[in-house]
Amino acid sequence: MRGNFNTEAKSYGRKEAVEISNLLINLSSGPLTHSSVSDKFRSKVMEEMIARNFLHYRPLFIFPMRDLVPTPSKGVVTAPSVAALRALEGTDINR
Repeated sequence: MRGNFNTEAKSYGRKEAVEISNLLINLSSGPLTHSSVSDKFRSKVMEEMIARNFLHYRPLFIFPMRDLVPTPSKGVVTAPSVAALRALEGTDINR
């Protein structure tokens, strides 16, 4: 995906961004699998969120995910960084 990322997202809006943010913040049973998030949101939404660096996709086959507990058996989506996750936690996204 190429283009100007200072513009509004084309495939998702505030509602989807808030839902994904809440899923990332309120993880209780381990990381979000890509397949579980893809079931809830259209694939175009997921692709654009990953392309815009809102989400980070970690495929299982590239490297072992020993830093995630419990270790996932499928590819997962995470916040792009710990700092990005902390920023989500500190923001009142439901306003």
